[in-house]
Amino acid sequence: MVKKTLDVLSILAAAVVMVIIIYSSSSLLEGRFYEEDVQTSWDDITESFVRWEYAELALEQDQLGSVDIEKSADRLFISNVSGPVTVTPWDRDYTRIEYDRTAVSSYYQDDVYAEMRMHNSNIEVTTHYRPNAPGVTGAVGYHVYLAKGTRQIDIHTVSGEITLEQLPDDAKVSISMVSSRVTVDGGSSLRIKGYSGEVDFSLHGGSAKIDVYSSSVQGAFEQFFENQELSVKSVTGNINVTFPEDLNNVEYQVRTSSGTISLSPVLAQFRREGMLNEARGVVGSPDNRIMLETSSGHIKLRLAGDDRDLMDLEEFHVEDEDNPSPEDPE
Repeated sequence: MVKKTLDVLSILAAAVVMVIIIYSSSSLLEGRFYEEDVQTSWDDITESFVRWEYAELALEQDQLGSVDIEKSADRLFISNVSGPVTVTPWDRDYTRIEYDRTAVSSYYQDDVYAEMRMHNSNIEVTTHYRPNAPGVTGAVGYHVYLAKGTRQIDIHTVSGEITLEQLPDDAKVSISMVSSRVTVDGGSSLRIKGYSGEVDFSLHGGSAKIDVYSSSVQGAFEQFFENQELSVKSVTGNINVTFPEDLNNVEYQVRTSSGTISLSPVLAQFRREGMLNEARGVVGSPDNRIMLETSSGHIKLRLAGDDRDLMDLEEFHVEDEDNPSPEDPE
């Protein structure tokens, strides 16, 4: 009998607690516990939530358009997610940035915004996506007509073709990507870090450091100055680099695990003994350095103007009495 009474009291107590909770919640929504100026409905409360800061700007932005930056800048910085990026220098004293949002679905027009601005001495181009909004898709493309005087170009993206055309000889380029086809024409310094895609460059001098996973790398140096260094690493991609025919004062090291190595005959004659699947040598003095390395890709290192067939590692790695290897300098 006592147990049944306790059970009934427990049920009644739980019911009273539920009534209090419901009453308190409805009172909060209706503003009975506070002053009259408090939101009194769920719609009013949600309306007070902070909106995405670029929503109105994105709705007002045209699908296609351009922005002119009148001030001179030391650096161009582009941060994109998906879409082509092209940079072309021109002779004007201002920079024009053309943007293309036509690939963004009309449903997401207020979720993607292309921002172009001058900040300090930098031109900043940034694609903004509404955070925590699943399903937001659409690539944004940019074509930058770069004013003379801007010598530093930084590009960060996930995917989309990257093209840098006719850069001045003293331009410095840094690119970070996940999966892109990269084409660089001109400049004196190149840094690329990525995962897959392709890299094709033609430098007018200077140094390059390229670190990719499965990207194939093809490039050429129009000139080779003092204190230059080229480092190309790709885990599975092929590497094909051409140097000027008057290349001198350089130390080269070419290495692969399971791929093949092929050199211009001129370079092959300066070989030293190296490890298996490695070719290394010195032309003149080791003032400059070339390092090409891959795990399973193939490597070709050639000199411009040398039309003879490349020599494979097996052909020049074996010593014979008629063509001994040069002695290491003391």
